[in-house]
Amino acid sequence: MTERLLLFLGSGLFMMSCALSGSLSGDSQCLTGVIVDTSSETPVEGALVRVIELGRRVRSDDEGRFKFPGMPRGDFTLCVHRAGYIAEHLLVNVPDSGDIRVALVPGYQFQDEITVSATPWVDEPLRIPQQIDVIDDSRIRVSSDGSVARLAGSVPGVRTAYTGDSTSKPVIRGLTGNRIRVLNDGFPTSDQQFGIRHQPNVEALGTERVEIVRGPASVLFGANAMGGVVNLIQPPLPTAEGARTVVHGELYGGYAGNTNGGTGYMRLEGAVGGFGWRGSLIRRSFGDIHTPSTRLDNTDFDQTNGDVTVGFTGSRGSARIRWNHWQNNFGFFRPKDFRVDLNNDLIAADTFVPTKVGNFEFAFGYQNNIRKAFPAALGGKPSVHLDLDNTVFDARFHHRRSGVLRGSIAVHIAAEENTPLALGELLPKYESDSWAVSFFEQAGWEAGGLEDRWLLSFALRYDNKSLEVPPDPSRDLPEGYLADWDSVTASAGLLYRLNEQFSLAGSLGRGWRAPSEFELFVKGVHGGVGAIQIGDYNLKEETNFNSEVSLRWRASRTGGYVNLFNNDFDDYIYLANTGEIVADLPVFEYRQTDAYLRGIDTSFELFLAEWFKTSVGFEYLSTENKSTGHKLPLTPPARFIWRSRLEDKPRGNLDGTYAEMNLSWFAEGKIAGPEEPFPYDTDSYTVLGLATGTVLSLSEDISLGIDLLIYNLLNTEYRDFLYTYKGVADMPGRDVRLIARLRF
Repeated sequence: MTERLLLFLGSGLFMMSCALSGSLSGDSQCLTGVIVDTSSETPVEGALVRVIELGRRVRSDDEGRFKFPGMPRGDFTLCVHRAGYIAEHLLVNVPDSGDIRVALVPGYQFQDEITVSATPWVDEPLRIPQQIDVIDDSRIRVSSDGSVARLAGSVPGVRTAYTGDSTSKPVIRGLTGNRIRVLNDGFPTSDQQFGIRHQPNVEALGTERVEIVRGPASVLFGANAMGGVVNLIQPPLPTAEGARTVVHGELYGGYAGNTNGGTGYMRLEGAVGGFGWRGSLIRRSFGDIHTPSTRLDNTDFDQTNGDVTVGFTGSRGSARIRWNHWQNNFGFFRPKDFRVDLNNDLIAADTFVPTKVGNFEFAFGYQNNIRKAFPAALGGKPSVHLDLDNTVFDARFHHRRSGVLRGSIAVHIAAEENTPLALGELLPKYESDSWAVSFFEQAGWEAGGLEDRWLLSFALRYDNKSLEVPPDPSRDLPEGYLADWDSVTASAGLLYRLNEQFSLAGSLGRGWRAPSEFELFVKGVHGGVGAIQIGDYNLKEETNFNSEVSLRWRASRTGGYVNLFNNDFDDYIYLANTGEIVADLPVFEYRQTDAYLRGIDTSFELFLAEWFKTSVGFEYLSTENKSTGHKLPLTPPARFIWRSRLEDKPRGNLDGTYAEMNLSWFAEGKIAGPEEPFPYDTDSYTVLGLATGTVLSLSEDISLGIDLLIYNLLNTEYRDFLYTYKGVADMPGRDVRLIARLRF
């Protein structure tokens, strides 16, 4: 029933997209304005002006003016960026806002200060109670291995559970796996992430930015967002005014010395009027990892990833359809000669329809994920072959701001089916259906001449999930398994803006999730971990209550935040080492307990001059298993991060030359006690890195960028506490990477 309903909704979405695409000349309006320097009142030429919801962008002319013809009616977020100025963001209504005047304040850029992940609409981090971090394109483009976890792990409060360049996963404030929701441009991924070595099956290279939300986001993104969200945002499709045709492209090549491997990437995109398209292909081949003293056999990997997207923007809104493919074949150092092959395909469509009363958003996605595991003993036959199908439909309505109120209502429907195709008892066949409805409302009051000085938000969500497993005597389920869970989650936040630069925020949030199918039913050898794992079909759903206070600021020369959080869990599900050994393999089982996680994460960024920026970050996490009094397994130790960057202003054909040094210090890592799955303490260590690069402008539309990066500059021998090979091997040694990219 659910599958048929989702198919019907998806077909309706597609037909709606086709109808909109044929209506580019509807009741169109024109959005115009002027950009000026706030101190001198002179026009600002060359400012990038973007309408975020529609993905449209123009540059201001020599008189500081900009124009977006063919705009639909509705509320939109206008973002203005120019080097040497602080970014400006405005909520505008077409046509009520009239000719817009934007005054830019001189200052230094930190990053693209907007988010689409922490609230139902586009907003600024200074206006959001939860902590949000944005990893921009400048950092993504030098990530030749495409690891989402490695990118996210550069943010205070976020760590990387490392097994290899392609086999790592993000850990947010001590939480990972099914408690972190990974999104592919808003679509929830479902990729068999039941193991500590199961990485997100998504590609970071080519995305516009990665957004990280810390703390429970269950109200917005459902049960698997108890600990936070990682959202990979795709760049908007290009558009061309009038009947013009534009074509752009990029060629990218990267070489990694440690693994003697490389990355090749090509992208081509274009537009005719409001119709845009994009296609990209990524190929990677990395060899074995080298530590400072040895080589880790069978840690090579090969990837083939790509995407195709088509869409339009017109006077009645926007729509797009896309296909993302991700494929990875890799090996493990331990267990010996163990290989895994992963395939993931996402087909998604979404529309944005603005109206006089508010904005409508519809999204439909189908995902197929295939996991195969090949132990050496089976001679090329898979011990695990899982075929997972996931279908999602989302609908959201944002009502126009009325007085002090702005809000949205959303409906979410999903169906999932997992089919085992190989002999073994790792995971059973199952089907699950879920649906949810949520409300989000925000009120803002002006005080002391500052618009929205006080911001109060409240959200409520109801979730229902059902799970069915057919009869399976081997799992003591002769009559099968049928369960139904439901929950109400809520969040509230209060933010006070001391002035334009500082804000003080507090938030409360309740999250939940039903036990995963793996936690319930796993029974047997999990080759990727090298252990026997035992589930418990009597596990209850877990809930958490997170409280947080934060101070954030962004001025002309400084920016940063300080966050204090306390996350209390009821019936926390965790993987425990039983201490038993069967057939030379440790036995792990899933258990439940009440627990807490509390700590601090902070960041401070300073421009000492226009050409010199330095930043520091620190994080500390304390956890406790309330049943045993020990801390929770896999609790990461404290970390300090320092980064300094020199960046020269454009000179002749050189644009954006930089040199950067970074340092990361990690405290000693101590195991939680006898239940720790990887029971090895780690010593404190410090790792240095260097990076330098430049962009050479070959013509008005063609540029060549070169980057040189050195990880573990001093070839330090160390073992990270979240490194899954820490009992048998060091982390990678020095890695020199060279990256070149041609944009046209």
